[in-house]
Amino acid sequence: MVPYPYIHSLRDQSIVLPNRFNSDSLKMVAKDWFRNFMNCAIFIWMVAITVSVAVLLLVLTGMLNNVLPDQSQRNTWLDVDNQIIAVLFTLMSLYHHPQRLYHLVLLSRWNANDIHKLRMVYCKNGTYKPHEWAHMLVVVLVLDLSCFAQYALCGLIVGYKKSDRPAIGLGITISVVLTCAVVAGVYPVFSPLGKEYDIPVDEEAEALRHPLI
Repeated sequence: MVPYPYIHSLRDQSIVLPNRFNSDSLKMVAKDWFRNFMNCAIFIWMVAITVSVAVLLLVLTGMLNNVLPDQSQRNTWLDVDNQIIAVLFTLMSLYHHPQRLYHLVLLSRWNANDIHKLRMVYCKNGTYKPHEWAHMLVVVLVLDLSCFAQYALCGLIVGYKKSDRPAIGLGITISVVLTCAVVAGVYPVFSPLGKEYDIPVDEEAEALRHPLI
């Protein structure tokens, strides 16, 4: 449920589009895109999320009342649909979490090669930013926290019956997941990571030795 790294993953898998669109060129682009296994997996995930959310909205708005006349049936559909959505977002967290933990390791090592990799992911234009180590650490920790919160939320939704789920636990985990998603999406844009600076070379070199600068 955290969009920021997902946006970067899509950016890394960018496609060069032709200047003029036609059916043949679109077919070629689509074929090349789907040759990548991860692109296929992401596409299937997006379709599954879209269908699940659509069914959820149809049941909530009463548009399926003719198909599901009993309230107990609608409650069952809502519960199953919520479980499916929770599992799908957990799968996405499992996909991104190893990379986020790896970035935490890179931050702890902080050498020239690691810094370049981190800047390409978290810094605008992949360039040096003031106090970049601390700002990157905030983003990475928030993303890691969102993964753990998503795991806990999925465990509560899937592991307990609806009547037995602790309301406090659901409220806390949902709040953490949503808050982390907002922070992870907004912080890199409005913090120094998302701005452009004219930094002297000597100051950037000093930052390599002292990450908190």
